[in-house]
Amino acid sequence: MIYKEMDPEIIHKALQGQENILTTANERFKDKFGSFSCPECGGKVIPVLDPSKPLFNPNEVIPNYSAKCTSCLTISSF
Repeated sequence: MIYKEMDPEIIHKALQGQENILTTANERFKDKFGSFSCPECGGKVIPVLDPSKPLFNPNEVIPNYSAKCTSCLTISSF
């Protein structure tokens, strides 16, 4: 399959007047994710994609992330 980028001007025109739902969803995700810590050691966690889970939850526009501890490397769902 050949990948061809869309013309940025066409993208801009298509998005004019549309609600920006990605920024709002991303801010909610950052706020929610920032409050988590590792359930095993209490360490800091970072978002990772878990290939054993669906990429998106129903009714969500951002990926279905899991939390990976930066200390003990435990992966947790939230």
